[in-house]
Amino acid sequence: MTIHRLLRLAALVATLAWAGAAPAQTEEPPLDEPALEDGYLPVPVVTIYPGDAITQEMIEERPFPSAVRARQAVVEGRGPLIGKIARRTLYAGRPIPINAVTEPMLVTRGVPTQAIFRSGGILITTIASPVRSGALGDYVQMRNIDSGKMIAGIVQADGTVLVGGGR
Repeated sequence: MTIHRLLRLAALVATLAWAGAAPAQTEEPPLDEPALEDGYLPVPVVTIYPGDAITQEMIEERPFPSAVRARQAVVEGRGPLIGKIARRTLYAGRPIPINAVTEPMLVTRGVPTQAIFRSGGILITTIASPVRSGALGDYVQMRNIDSGKMIAGIVQADGTVLVGGGR
């Protein structure tokens, strides 16, 4: 035998030995039984359009394989969805991507909003026009309607904007 044939034979023997030492494949679960890693995900019962507020009645939970979570970032619970606003069309029966919903906008661009400045015992309020819309906790810039100056603050739960110290 030549050296080349010996090397080929050795490679073949090594391959067969390695294949024989490989662990046995685990048996797949039957299709009608979900795997243990499978879970329930919230899905719309009806098609939800951009700008619609999501209510409890619009959502149900259905079983999905764990591969769905691995492929895309989806909302995993019903609670975080209720009260949110759809940013794009959410189709019935499909998992909801995390970036497809947003907090409701409490301050709307161009709509006069009350700006509040608090510092110690001083309270100053004025009306300002937001440069962009904002949800609870967002930092927004606004134009003071009286002076024309730009001010900035944080959107509060009541739809006002807290400017400055805020204590």
